[in-house]
Amino acid sequence: MEPPESITSFATTEPQVLSESAVFGTMTKDRFLKDGKLPLKIIAPGWGTSGYYSPDILAEADRNNIFPAGTKMFWDHPSITEAVERPERSLRDLAATFDGPAKWNAQGPKGPGLYADVTVFTQFREAVWEMAPHIGPSIRALGPVKFGEAEGKKGPIVEGIIAAQSVDFVTAPGRGGEILQLFEAARPAAVPPVPPQGPETNPPTPQGDDAVELQEAQRLIGEKDTKITSLEESVRTLTGERDDWRTKAERAEGAYILREAKDLATSELAKNQVLPDIVKTRLIEQVSRNPQVNDKGELDKDKLTSQLTEAIKTEVAYIAAITGSGKVTGLGGDPAPEGEGVTKALQESFQALGLDEKQAAAAASGRS
Repeated sequence: MEPPESITSFATTEPQVLSESAVFGTMTKDRFLKDGKLPLKIIAPGWGTSGYYSPDILAEADRNNIFPAGTKMFWDHPSITEAVERPERSLRDLAATFDGPAKWNAQGPKGPGLYADVTVFTQFREAVWEMAPHIGPSIRALGPVKFGEAEGKKGPIVEGIIAAQSVDFVTAPGRGGEILQLFEAARPAAVPPVPPQGPETNPPTPQGDDAVELQEAQRLIGEKDTKITSLEESVRTLTGERDDWRTKAERAEGAYILREAKDLATSELAKNQVLPDIVKTRLIEQVSRNPQVNDKGELDKDKLTSQLTEAIKTEVAYIAAITGSGKVTGLGGDPAPEGEGVTKALQESFQALGLDEKQAAAAASGRS
């Protein structure tokens, strides 16, 4: 049965050797020792000890800025005990940092891969220059891995890189003890070493119950990482859903207010017996196009009614102004009243809009 998909930590143990990255052929030792600038190919697609990396996965890591500017490079990967007891790593091993993000280049100078420009710290430059043919960068990262097949080979398939822990300088395969001694010698002597634990300089490899406890600790760390990743994804999903519903609610509320404004304007204008239907339709659209709301976010009915009253006054005044002999023409339907009939009709219309008799009479008489 295939192992289940999980979030796991992985490291490439087939580093891109520095001498193969066309770096030192274009710079002098003096220049490198002076500024420490170094272009690197940090990983290529294909099978590594930790699994298979497809070109799409590496290109996606570029798009998601998994290896950003400032990514730290340490002198060698940590041991199992160091990864548990000191996950933040030691300052004495901090060898370089990325000047910019790692970028996917399908047509890179040494083939497809993720490339980055880094600055090596002063105390490591001599060692990097001397050991260039034997060392290279290797990533430490987190991502989902499942069992599968690629390029005719079965094994762990890396389905994504979701977080970078570091990119470290490591020895190339088959270059064990001798180069490891050089790595130890290259660490800055000015930094006090870690105090010895017992008769040995480095802590012993856990055995027996200690080894079981270490394995359990690593398992719990993996479970916590998985839960954190799952919770982060849930938060992103719920945040997106919340924003979508908020947008829908705002649109629905806006549509309701527009409909309420139009209904109110239609109801008020139905009381008017002077204005032609075509004018009423225009006024309804005019006053309900951008209705105002009150402090509670509701339609301001008083404000809309006031705007409608002013609009009716303007239309009635206009009608009165073009009556000529007192007769409105060219508006369709029955002709409007003449002389005193016009004034009376206007007064009744204003009263229907809520003005008292005195106010309606004043409004009607001021039409010309």
